[in-house]
Amino acid sequence: MDSNKIFNAAVADSEIGAQVVELAKASVPGQAKRAVLTKEQRTWVTNRIRQKYLPNLSDQEQKYYMNLPKDVDPKDVKVQARPLLLEVLGGSASSSTTGPAPTKPLPIPPRQPSGVGKTRPSEDKSKTQNPPKRPLSNKRDCSKTVAQCLLKHGRGSRAGVCKLVRKVVALLDNECPGVQQELLRDEPITDNLLLQSLSRLREEAVNAGFQTVAIADLDYTLSAEGTWSRRFLQKQGYRLGQAAWKSVLKRTKQNVKLDRRKREMHTKGGRPSKVNPDFIEVTRQVLAQHSKPGSQLAHVHRHSDGTFGHHKPRGSQEDARVVPAQSLLTKTARMWQDHPEIHNRVSKSMFYKVLKRHFADFRPGHRKTDICSHCQCFWNHLVPRFHRDWKRIRDDLLSVYPGYFAHYPVDRIFSDVGEEAEFAWKYVNSHAEKYKEERNASGCDRLQLYSFTEAPAGVLLKGHVSLLRSYLWHMLTARRQENCLKQLMTPEKLPQGDTLLIFDWKEKIRLPVGPEETSDMWHCQQKQTYVIYLNEVREQTAEASNKMLDQVLTDLCVKEQGVLRFWSDCGPHFRAAEGLAHRMKLCRVRKQVVDCSFLGEQHGKNLLDSAFGAVSRWVDEYALKKPIYNVEQLAAAIHEGAQTTMRHDPQGPRWKCSLLDFGQYRERTTQYVRSTDFKITRTYCMVIAPPRQALAHCSLKNFVFSDMDPNTGETCLYDLEEYQHPEPIAWKKSFFEGTKTWEEAPPDIGDMTVLHRRHDAQKRKGPAPGLLPIKTFQERMNAKALRKIKDRARVERQLETLKGGPLGNSESSSSSSSSTSSPSDSEEN
Repeated sequence: MDSNKIFNAAVADSEIGAQVVELAKASVPGQAKRAVLTKEQRTWVTNRIRQKYLPNLSDQEQKYYMNLPKDVDPKDVKVQARPLLLEVLGGSASSSTTGPAPTKPLPIPPRQPSGVGKTRPSEDKSKTQNPPKRPLSNKRDCSKTVAQCLLKHGRGSRAGVCKLVRKVVALLDNECPGVQQELLRDEPITDNLLLQSLSRLREEAVNAGFQTVAIADLDYTLSAEGTWSRRFLQKQGYRLGQAAWKSVLKRTKQNVKLDRRKREMHTKGGRPSKVNPDFIEVTRQVLAQHSKPGSQLAHVHRHSDGTFGHHKPRGSQEDARVVPAQSLLTKTARMWQDHPEIHNRVSKSMFYKVLKRHFADFRPGHRKTDICSHCQCFWNHLVPRFHRDWKRIRDDLLSVYPGYFAHYPVDRIFSDVGEEAEFAWKYVNSHAEKYKEERNASGCDRLQLYSFTEAPAGVLLKGHVSLLRSYLWHMLTARRQENCLKQLMTPEKLPQGDTLLIFDWKEKIRLPVGPEETSDMWHCQQKQTYVIYLNEVREQTAEASNKMLDQVLTDLCVKEQGVLRFWSDCGPHFRAAEGLAHRMKLCRVRKQVVDCSFLGEQHGKNLLDSAFGAVSRWVDEYALKKPIYNVEQLAAAIHEGAQTTMRHDPQGPRWKCSLLDFGQYRERTTQYVRSTDFKITRTYCMVIAPPRQALAHCSLKNFVFSDMDPNTGETCLYDLEEYQHPEPIAWKKSFFEGTKTWEEAPPDIGDMTVLHRRHDAQKRKGPAPGLLPIKTFQERMNAKALRKIKDRARVERQLETLKGGPLGNSESSSSSSSSTSSPSDSEEN
């Protein structure tokens, strides 16, 4: 502890600073010319502080002075135990609150410095000393006297004495701050049951072998982060060993050095990292060669260098971004092998980490299935062909007239490629009239420009515009119908009393399936097919759809009120003349308005596709437990999955599964609609109203789109015609040619089978000694070890190839590969 700091703080203190100066001047006479005190006065005060003041301070007060920074401002230091300091300097303890008191101790002769040419003043031989200290009584007698007073005034009761002691300690703490904390630091206040319980918990954790980190955290927490002493915890019933207490103290020191550790983490030495900006740029170029723009969006976290890492759901979302994902066309391991600029610098595992930390917007590519062929043709053929032809037209026009595109807005952003094609066509067609003077003054070959370049370009661009418009209209149609269906699926948009019925065919499930599939079962799956949703007819015809719709209306007990809305895709089994005749029959029988709407061509994805996925998942889960051989067992699997789903989600959708038998033959009479006012393949919405008279036909209105105004429908005339089949036609059902071995019972005792006869013919040709029918555990382990050796050898050969090392002649390598690959043919997993 530096006594000079305490001296400066005492002089600068607003309460006792003036009194300290007066006491110093009174004890050591003298007047400083520039400073507040002379050198002798300052030395006297610091000696008093070092000899009398500091030794009598409490541990907490001394710790406060010891933790002071070196360059601390004296005004920021709080002087501890002011009455004690004034008493040491010869003042009164009570004067610290009333100001400096005129204390006059016996004068001490000043010590004048001797020098040349200076005269020594006369000195008083009778030197006076400081006032003697007041004699203190014996500590034991004093303590006994105080105890007797407390017992007397507390009336001998425990509560009264404790109350007086608390008051005395509070008064002492006011005069000398820190007394109460120092007295009660190591003394138990009362029996702390919490600490004792935690002590038992700690002992149980140690005996059970739990993590020591959790125990260390418990010790550190109960010690009030190191401020409570080990002695105090032991008196409270929480016993800590010497090693555990050292861990607490060590952790306290570690918290002080936490900021330093953070700095060292960012400035640690070692070799430079291989993942530098140059390598990041090389990786970006490699990924650009093996990727294309994806159809999904990626939620990523943007780094300061412009790269994208994985999204961090916690913390600040300031750097969170949503960017278009890039679809990788090659496996990451193959990219690492094929590019020496990558595998010569980092390992494969490090390359994976780089992709995860800096290129999270690049995702593994997936095949797109069941997409619209028109949309695929639009994006893969029509759009690139237009851009290719438009570039060639611009080059031809610029070769004849260099200033042809001087007025073309190069920076304009078009909403779609159709708008761009239309704008280009209009620009080329109107260029001769708008900029006639410029063309004449340019001196170009006008005949070549207009007749042989501009005219063919206009015809070609017009064809592009017409084709692109038609395909864009197809996309817009799909979106319009999809939005109408989504709106009807909300309670707010579906009118009160109306019924919305969405129907579709599910992809067929191949049977049989089970926990274990034989080769016969697997080959049967390639031929035998069943239609899901409760029948085994393989045909997806309009008649089958009509029968299923009738059954659905009966099972669900759909009320005959409001509008009956049918939604489906544009498949020929739904949008057909036979299906329209069936809807008219329903309208006439139920006396209910029927709305027939269809989604866009090849854009018929709806909520049923997710339901079909759930059905497939139920079948897969059931097949893991029991085999499924026929449609009855398939219905049982679906029913079990539906019941489980409804039990887990009682408020969710309801499921109803049942078998539907169409019979053996199809209907002999087919009824369909014939009309010259519309074509059913060019409409997406038709509304059928019941007839006003009993024998009249239903009225039919063609709205084309479902979002049209109800008053804009065109009334269409039609005829209902029938076709009589000359012979009954059987339904095409699933079949399997051959014996269903999975349904056969096992052979009985004594039956002669193919294996019996084969064994009788071959039993004289015995196997090698030690060969068992079933592999032993050791043989399986040896086979697994052999596979690992072969895999390691293959990886080493690939690494040597990447490094450009010797490979040996091709004959030896091919022979070795053929020899090592032969045992794998006989291995079984």
